[in-house]
Amino acid sequence: MIALATCSTVIRVAIRAWKGRFWLTEDVTVCLAWTCFIAMTIGYICVTDTLYRVSEVGNSDMPPYQGFQEDTVFVLKIFFPNTLLLWTTLWLVKLALLLQCRRLIDRQPRCLAVWWVIVGLTSLFYVGCVVSEFTSCHSLHAWFTFGGLYPD
Repeated sequence: MIALATCSTVIRVAIRAWKGRFWLTEDVTVCLAWTCFIAMTIGYICVTDTLYRVSEVGNSDMPPYQGFQEDTVFVLKIFFPNTLLLWTTLWLVKLALLLQCRRLIDRQPRCLAVWWVIVGLTSLFYVGCVVSEFTSCHSLHAWFTFGGLYPD
């Protein structure tokens, strides 16, 4: 997926540069989405081996090992920002598509009003996702504490 996302982003930017319409707002949002996607995948790649070890302990395929709790906290510390990066990537792609559609309806006031409603709702849903990330646990400290997500 890294190769596919990189190729499509590079091709998009190259075509825009070749056509002389370079760095439109939607191009910037696509490049930002690609950057967030790459950061998210790097996080997942860094945590993959640790996640498999922790999962094996959770599935009772392996007994708890020295450093198991630290590995679990490491996984949590990667997954928290990765969730935010996932949502940011998705919403930046949505924004890029909305910005591209706006140029098609620029001279139609009714369609433009509907477009603004869609942009507002999309923004509101993104804010809701971010807020839910921070409020889904009883405290942020619990997010990054072994066993903090499911206190006894």
